Order: sequence, then structure tokens, then C-alpha cells
Amino acid sequence: MKKNFTIKWFKNSSGQALMELLVGVGIGAIILGSTVGIARVSVRSNSDVRKMKTATFLAKEIEVNLEVFADANWNGFYGLSKGENNHYYLTTTSSPFVSTSGEEIITQDGVPYKRYFYVENVYRSDSNDSIVSSGGSLDPSTQKTTIKVTWQGEEGEVTLVNYLARYRNFSFNQSDWFGGYGIDGPLSFSSNVFSTSTTVSVGTAGVLKLQGY
Repeated sequence: MKKNFTIKWFKNSSGQALMELLVGVGIGAIILGSTVGIARVSVRSNSDVRKMKTATFLAKEIEVNLEVFADANWNGFYGLSKGENNHYYLTTTSSPFVSTSGEEIITQDGVPYKRYFYVENVYRSDSNDSIVSSGGSLDPSTQKTTIKVTWQGEEGEVTLVNYLARYRNFSFNQSDWFGGYGIDGPLSFSSNVFSTSTTVSVGTAGVLKLQGY
């Protein structure tokens, strides 16, 4: 009887040990699976942070270059087609910078980033000169710029909004219109030409007279 009891107890103990082993393996597998899942999330999160930092740097880069471009050639900057459907990027390999219609693709660490900007007119309140979203009067000395950098099929996006103002004005005195008419648009140099005239005589250098006098 004692022998049988011992054998029976041994069998029960073996079964219990095996069960405990299986439970332990199962718990270990669950913990390992959770750890792998956490590691995957962590790796993906770090990758997303790197991409966001790169896109932010690319956006800030074009923001600075836009300030240089507008300062050097406000007339060219202001003359860009307006609205979010008119995309531009800057070619900075020459001086002054050149605006080009479309979008540029920049690849960093094997990831292609699409970068562009667009320009919008700015209107100010007639009462306090503050910028308004509707109504008001056009301010030709201020432009709103929106810069966008996207990646992974626009899954990720960085947007920067800025206002650029013309603060450096140049002027010159003109006392001679003898050069003639037909010259339109702003001039970047002193000249003696003009656009049109009515009942004004400019035939004599240095003289501007009403016709008939």
C-alpha cells in the first residue's frame, strides 16, 4: 500500500510540475510578446520623431530663405500667383534666389520629403490696421506665406505660417521725362521714362508743361 501510494503521489507530483511548467511557459510567452510589441512601438515612435525633426528643419530652412528672397526682390515675391493651389519652391544655388512653380522632393535618410510654399494677400482692418480674415483693405506691403513639408504619402506633415512685410523702401527724384512713354511696372533704377501722359508736353529735356502753354 505504501508503495502504491508513493507511486501515485509521484505521478500526481509529475503532473503538477508539468502543469506548472506549461503555465510558466505560457506566461513567459505572453510577457515576451508584450515586450516585443512595446519594442516595436518604441522603434516606430523614435523613427517618427526623427522624421518630424527632419521635416521641421526643412520647413524652417525655406522660411529663412523666403525672407531673403522677399527682401531682395519684393516685386517678384509679391507677383507670385496667390492661393493654396499655387505651389512654389526656391532655387537657392544662385544669387538672388529664384522661385519655381511646383514642389521639390528632398530625400533624407532614405525618406523622400515633399516641400513647397504658397502666398496669400493680406487685408487689414480700416479701423485699427489689424490683419483680418475677411473684409478690410488690401495691404500690398504684407504677404502671408504657408510652408508645407510632407512625407510617406502625406501621412506626416509639418506646416509653418508666416507674414512677410516690405520694410525697406527706395525712392529717387525724377525731373526729366524726355525718355518717352510706354514703360510700365516698377523700375529698380533712376530713369527719365514714364508709362502714359495726357495733355502734357515732355518734348524738352528737364521741362514738363501742359500742352497749349
